[in-house]
Amino acid sequence: MKIKEYKPLTEFPWLIPKWASSQYVFDIKHLIEPITKSLPWNITLGDIVEFPWTEKDIQITFLFGAKQETYVTVIKNRVYPSYFALSQLRRQDIDGNMYGTAVVDASKYYDDIELIKHLVGAKIHVPCYANAIMKNPKGECVERRLPVIDYYFP
Repeated sequence: MKIKEYKPLTEFPWLIPKWASSQYVFDIKHLIEPITKSLPWNITLGDIVEFPWTEKDIQITFLFGAKQETYVTVIKNRVYPSYFALSQLRRQDIDGNMYGTAVVDASKYYDDIELIKHLVGAKIHVPCYANAIMKNPKGECVERRLPVIDYYFP
């Protein structure tokens, strides 16, 4: 199910220090995308996200603080380096339903590192949204549009 597109390590843009394969940050504001100068937000309709081509290219950022997340460095929309929150592949509605082939596949991996290794060489995209019932921070049921995240095969 993976697309293998091996490229030299030098072609993969490093967003974290050259000497490290991971970094720890305490504020999402430290994760500014170098080309768009924006913060990495949710994957949206039409986005194509390409994961590292080899395990040597994996760069992980651990965000601590109020919201703890694991980010992996990816190429977004075939153009620029970005950070991708693995939590995007773990979203479910209130009944535990998952939306998209990549989300269902990711549910088999409880460990973030194992999930990232599984995603090496893969591409995902959002072809559409699904309406889902979720709970907001107050515990109330609300309807939200969840991205359907599928593997991308051009």
